[in-house]
Amino acid sequence: MVFKENEKLQFSENSKFYPYLFWESCNRNDEVALKDFICVKNEDVEEKLDVILENKGLNFKERCDMITYWLAELKSSNFMKIGFMDEKFYEESFPLEIIPTPKNILRVFMVFQNCDLEEKSTVNSFQKNHCFNRNGPTLIEWGGMKI
Repeated sequence: MVFKENEKLQFSENSKFYPYLFWESCNRNDEVALKDFICVKNEDVEEKLDVILENKGLNFKERCDMITYWLAELKSSNFMKIGFMDEKFYEESFPLEIIPTPKNILRVFMVFQNCDLEEKSTVNSFQKNHCFNRNGPTLIEWGGMKI
């Protein structure tokens, strides 16, 4: 994958440009545990997730795209436990090779799980504002996985 300054990705095998990259992985869900999570009522998922993603550094379009993609699954239960994969673990599990390496990289990977009863959230850190620098070539990756 080649990162171009026009904010598009060029796939080296066919030289075509893409605004997004979609990828899937076969994984073992038992390797990912929701240690730090927030428990959200079905009707509050969209609003709460928007705030969390903004605090993680995603802009309006990125937040809308991610929420739109995942919303149906996130509302599939009375309550949803939502957490985010540890950045170091995520990088080790799913390394990226991008040429040239962008100056700024933000990878946000949500992990979520149905729950029928409200559980006490284990973190408040989703509320802190993440100041992400977008000066220069920037790569944003967002994704998620239901466990």
